Amino acid sequence: MKFTNTWTGNWENAFRGLRHPMESYARSDSDFGIGDCDAWLESCRNEVAYSYCPDGHEDENWEETDEWLAKNGELRFGKYAGEYAYIGKNDLDLAQRMIKAGTPNDKFLRQIFVSVDITAPRYW
Repeated sequence: MKFTNTWTGNWENAFRGLRHPMESYARSDSDFGIGDCDAWLESCRNEVAYSYCPDGHEDENWEETDEWLAKNGELRFGKYAGEYAYIGKNDLDLAQRMIKAGTPNDKFLRQIFVSVDITAPRYW
């Protein structure tokens, strides 16, 4: 059996749905979007990322900004040019706690789309 062309999507909406039960939208520290990834990382101009950069790291020390973003969340780039997802510490912590709590607390996972091509024998 062979799995190819794996794709996941709708992360932004899933993480917004994660905050629905407690209406804690203001505590969200994630950002999802389409833009110039290199410019987003280098200058940290994106509104959400800018607000999380430590003072003094926004404009001068891009390497330290990159390190800070990596230590304080998960930054991933999409399959297509310009897609990025930054999952902040608060959202990551809440997601992990909800997953560990099990059903029905992990309902936000149902909002994440997964697509994959499966090559398998016909008798499978």
